[in-house]
Amino acid sequence: MGSNVTEYEIDWLYRSRRIPEGVTCRIPGDELIPDPEPDERVVFLAHFERGFGLPPSSFFLDLLDFYKLQPHHLPGNSVFYLSCFTTFMEAYIGIRPTLETFARFFALRINSVQGKNIPPPKPPVQCGSCIIGKRQGSPFFEFSGLESCRLWQGTFFYVKNNGPADLICLPPFDPAPPAKTNWSYNPKESHNETNRIIRFMKQKMKDTGICSDDIIRTFISRRVLPLKRRAHRMSEMYGPGDPTKITGLPLSKKDVVLKAKQICQTAMRFNWKWGLLPFSTTNPPTQELTADARKTLFEELLWEHRELVEAHDKCQVLPEASIDALKEQLAKAQREKEQLIKQHQEELGAQKTSYQELKSQLVQLGLDHAKALEAAAADAAAKMNEALENASDATVVLQAELEELAKARKAAEEKVARLEEERKECHQLILQTDNLAYRLFPDSQTHAVKKVNARRTAQGQANLAVPWTPHDHLVALNARVSHMRAIDRNLSDIPEVASQLYRTLWPGEVVPDTFSLISDRLKGAGRRIREWQCSAARAGADSVLRVACSWYPELDLDALIGVREGAETDLDPILAAKRQDRAYRIAEYAEMRTFIPPPHGVEDFLDEEGDEAEEEPLDDAGAGDAPPEAPAA
Repeated sequence: MGSNVTEYEIDWLYRSRRIPEGVTCRIPGDELIPDPEPDERVVFLAHFERGFGLPPSSFFLDLLDFYKLQPHHLPGNSVFYLSCFTTFMEAYIGIRPTLETFARFFALRINSVQGKNIPPPKPPVQCGSCIIGKRQGSPFFEFSGLESCRLWQGTFFYVKNNGPADLICLPPFDPAPPAKTNWSYNPKESHNETNRIIRFMKQKMKDTGICSDDIIRTFISRRVLPLKRRAHRMSEMYGPGDPTKITGLPLSKKDVVLKAKQICQTAMRFNWKWGLLPFSTTNPPTQELTADARKTLFEELLWEHRELVEAHDKCQVLPEASIDALKEQLAKAQREKEQLIKQHQEELGAQKTSYQELKSQLVQLGLDHAKALEAAAADAAAKMNEALENASDATVVLQAELEELAKARKAAEEKVARLEEERKECHQLILQTDNLAYRLFPDSQTHAVKKVNARRTAQGQANLAVPWTPHDHLVALNARVSHMRAIDRNLSDIPEVASQLYRTLWPGEVVPDTFSLISDRLKGAGRRIREWQCSAARAGADSVLRVACSWYPELDLDALIGVREGAETDLDPILAAKRQDRAYRIAEYAEMRTFIPPPHGVEDFLDEEGDEAEEEPLDDAGAGDAPPEAPAA
């Protein structure tokens, strides 16, 4: 896995004053192992997130030099422990951190490559091979780093000075693992200052509620980088304008907790309180600490005096003359010393005066900056309130618009549902209409199927046997209508012909106004025609009798009651043909256009077998989904 550092993160390091403007940064390419160019040094974003900064503090550089370490030897959690140790020393003890105190509290151990298949001794890892942890029996506070910090190796990038000043001060990159130089060093109880610190720390743990969270939130809330070179200790910080801060903007308690959880494991709550307030210019170290420091200095001077006495005792006895010369030289040296002391005191006084003036100026600048920050905060709060009001108004407007949109959406959904129902009804109507058209015009089926198959083929549908869709039925209906139009050209005369037929069959009656009434009456046309046949028979018989009576007046009509069997005109073919010829000629005189009803008491024999069966009522057009000869829909 290579580096995943981005330009945005580099810009954040500049903006937060973790890297000065005199340093140039370069993001690595695809290399898995750092490959810096000449004069470049390798640093890690995870270190900057946990209290490291450029240029590094003297303690951090002394630690690298004493243990012969490089930045890539230290995991992100180890840098976090160093920041906590530095914060405790400066903010709760009031002195700079020392290697002796560090070695008393912490121990270094190698981080080896893990794996069951790797035989011992297991080699150290290339990156993060030095793990800093609390020494066994150490009275120092407990801290827990993040498990997710194991991916810190992918946060490396390169830095280089872009001016004459060395603002990096780190050793050149060496990929070799650490040589474990001085790793076993532990001053134990031989270092008086560390003993004093431990006594003070144990007393504070007993008398106050100081805890590890106090140390973590100290350097986070004060916006300071413990491992960066600074003008003074944390115990001398004085306000928002302090130059050792990375920014003068304060953090809320919630922000402090969130930032703490980004770099370590902690159960810190959002409404936390100080167990012990750290030192500052408004909360300076106690006189007890100052007196204890003077006592320690006196003890150190006493040891130096003892060493000088022992050295003096070892000196050889000189002659008297030499003693006088030495006395004269000593007096001269004493005068020079007094002169130098006086000159030094004058220079020191001038420096103290200048320091006091500078300190007063810095304090005033800090106060002015604090006032400016308060004014800016008030202005920002006013703008924030205005923005919140605008946002509230916009929220009301948006809420109203959302309600309108919800109503419109509901109306649209109802309309869609209604249209869907109408679509289904339309499809059903199309199916019913097509079925009805098929039943009325069954001979149109071939033409309809041909049109539907032609449309499906044009659309690239391979299987023509699939059921018809509503659109297919619509195409079929259009084909049937086209077919009906062609037939309608031959049926346009039907109403007139029907009227003429009506007048012929029922002479003397008024023809109805509507074709439907004419059609209903013409349903009995067969019976009426047979009645006309009977009427024609009566007219023919009357014509024959008229001819017979005109020639034979004495003819007895009562004797003519039927056909006599065995008549010669029936048996003799010649006579039968002559009879028929004469009858057909006499029929010309029959009155065929006048309907002759049967006489009283006589009923015409009408053969009902020839009547057309009453038209069967059509089935419901929607009973079937498709014409019988068409594929089922």
